[in-house]
Amino acid sequence: MVPAEAALSKFVANKGIAPADTSLESLVENKAVVDAVHSELLSVGKRAGLSNIEMLQGVVLSAEEWTPESVYSLADSISP
Repeated sequence: MVPAEAALSKFVANKGIAPADTSLESLVENKAVVDAVHSELLSVGKRAGLSNIEMLQGVVLSAEEWTPESVYSLADSISP
């Protein structure tokens, strides 16, 4: 998922994980940030009454929005 930079910066600053001025690229690579986002999403799911099978098993954060073109550029950059 591609997080909104301002919201993620505020979230990590409030949790004391990273300073609010940390770049989005650095935040999405930080395991503590990814774990905190996953934990928060699990909490929201539990409050919404989701069952265990409906809960997210993991989260991948990315600074780059997915587009059909980005898939092709990724495939081109992978050598067999």
